[in-house]
Amino acid sequence: MVPSLFPRALAALTMVTVLLAGPGPRASAENRQPVGQRCILILADGLSYPDILEFAGPALRGILAVSSCAVASTRVAAGRSIEAACATIGAGVRMVAPESASLSFGAEDVVGGEVAHDVFLRRTGVTAPAGSVVCTGLAELVLANAGSPYRGSPGFLGESLGRAGVLVSVVGNSDDSHSFSRPGVLVAMDRRGIVPHGEVSRGVLSLEPSAPFGLASDVGTLARLAKAQPEPGLVVVDFGDISRLARYARVLSPDMLARHKLECYRRLDALLDELLGGIGSPSPETCYILLSPRAPADVWGSGDALAPAAAAGWGFPRGLLSSEATRQPGLIASTDIAPTIVAAFGATPVWPVDGRMLVGTPAEDPLSSAARLSERISASAAARTPVLKTFIGFLIVSVLVSVASAWLGPRAPLPFAAGVRYLLVACSLGPLILLVQPAVGVNTVGWALATLVLCSLTAGAVTLWMVRCSARAVVWAAAITALAIAVDIFAGGSLLAQSLLGHSPVIGARFYGIGNEFMGVLIGAVAVGTSGLWRGDAAIWVSAGAALAAAAILGHPSLGANFGGMIAAFTAAGTIGLLGLRRAGASRLTLGSAVLVVLVLGGLLGMCMIELNAGSERATHIGVAWRALQGGERSSIVTMALRKLDMNLRLLRYTLWTRALVTFLLAFAVLTARPKGFLLRLKRDAFPHYAAFAGCLFSAGAAMLANDSGVVASATLMMMPTLSLLGYAADERVLGR
Repeated sequence: MVPSLFPRALAALTMVTVLLAGPGPRASAENRQPVGQRCILILADGLSYPDILEFAGPALRGILAVSSCAVASTRVAAGRSIEAACATIGAGVRMVAPESASLSFGAEDVVGGEVAHDVFLRRTGVTAPAGSVVCTGLAELVLANAGSPYRGSPGFLGESLGRAGVLVSVVGNSDDSHSFSRPGVLVAMDRRGIVPHGEVSRGVLSLEPSAPFGLASDVGTLARLAKAQPEPGLVVVDFGDISRLARYARVLSPDMLARHKLECYRRLDALLDELLGGIGSPSPETCYILLSPRAPADVWGSGDALAPAAAAGWGFPRGLLSSEATRQPGLIASTDIAPTIVAAFGATPVWPVDGRMLVGTPAEDPLSSAARLSERISASAAARTPVLKTFIGFLIVSVLVSVASAWLGPRAPLPFAAGVRYLLVACSLGPLILLVQPAVGVNTVGWALATLVLCSLTAGAVTLWMVRCSARAVVWAAAITALAIAVDIFAGGSLLAQSLLGHSPVIGARFYGIGNEFMGVLIGAVAVGTSGLWRGDAAIWVSAGAALAAAAILGHPSLGANFGGMIAAFTAAGTIGLLGLRRAGASRLTLGSAVLVVLVLGGLLGMCMIELNAGSERATHIGVAWRALQGGERSSIVTMALRKLDMNLRLLRYTLWTRALVTFLLAFAVLTARPKGFLLRLKRDAFPHYAAFAGCLFSAGAAMLANDSGVVASATLMMMPTLSLLGYAADERVLGR
């Protein structure tokens, strides 16, 4: 008779997977006292650290030498356009934008025989004041984001500053000879699509026959217009020369491209020199922010995957920028720019956004430090997909081979069954090797693949030779992996942040804490690893207690910061504990069993309270959502839920982890029938392992529902239990036990 627990759990998890198969936190920047009266935000799309180091002139190098530098994640809701990137900066939320969104003009400009004000009035019903700049593509921008999972609203920066009485201006454009491109307006405008003051016409350009499209920014005019702003406030300067060059680059030889880049950086240097001379140097009252709205890889088709950013003045030290959105010195998100400027002017945010306040951390040689960080992250991003594809493919093949061996049973050749045991142990060591690779500087494709394959196979052979039993070897691998993850979390999580199996700043789904990949590995490794290292039923309570500890680590906002992982770990602890109580029998409930029940319920409640009441700057997305709900922002909850559902649906269709999860479910299904009576023997002879497997199975279902990339969390969570279970089946055949 096959135990009933596993078929039920297997059916439930399979149903969840099938049903689903058919995100960044939203937070208000705190209202603080103003620390500055003027901000010059310079947009230089296509800027890159390698080019800065090669082509920068004295003014650019000088201001970067006293700045807080960083690399910025410029991920948007969809696409890679300059319009979406600038709309994201201005909204503080990831946006999608059609090309028409950057069609902006002075209210009195004549466009296609009509005055821009009249076109804008006809499209929006809003009367624009004289001297303003209007976004005639506003309606299309709003409609495009109404269908986005992020549901972003354009104009957060301009609207917040405008209501506080801060003047906002925009100057410059990225036009070429064939089209209009005024993305700076998307950063500076208010919710009506209006910037109160500015100049974006082609009068800010000079005719330069040797420049791309024969046009170049007139740096003297840009600096004069920025200085001539009627009163201090925010000036957005669109330095479009590098963007124009990127569009023109396809017709240039490599030598000419380098020469044009040098000219672009020369003009940028001249612009900074004019601004510094006319407005003044960075100070507590004046801040210069330099930013590429898109990463070089998105502009040029190659290069770094994150964009350069720097801030000088307003008390930012010489060092590296960071924010509570990333919690890593030198790394920010483009959504952090708007809430930082709003708070610096003492304005009240008009609605919640994803970005957090930028802060500076003192550091020597910030330019070189940021450049090295950008290079490292970009190298890891390039290596991530091929390495993980190799690992997942090896994992799937090993499990399928093991399933075939289990199905054949005595008919499987003994050498074949022995080889299966070796593959299972090698796979179980994969997450540990991926975790420690950054500690030895491994982040390129070749080295990462070589160390993963060689170390897994070598360590697997040594471990199996020492332990002899493959199931126990997997248990030891799981225990060591869980311990290594926990130690790194308490040490700041640097390995988790840099590992190819960890969260990627380029993807931008998470910047701190523990990602869903390692979250699943931790829960599965804790449950399996602790269940096999003690003898007797005491291992049940050790396993349940360890899962509780994992839940506390995962749920704490300053450690794992993974609310969905906390729920999944509590589910594992509760399932293991209930099976332990059932085994003890109603008449044999021990004090420890009763304490465990109290700990599960009380711990879940306590961790929820910590999550929901964390300070606004340290809160995870669940804490932010709770405060939004308390403030009547029910739409924020709906937006977050839709975003999570959208990500789950996309990942279920496209990620290789879905195939891994289906493979694990197939393995469980086969083991309920072959070898005959296997689960009954496991329940009788190794009940703590049986309980751990059940806990992980139910926990995987909870992870599927509670996380925005639930299929990833479920797959990695079931990895160690599946490998261990298959190891037991293989040991029966080879060792005869």
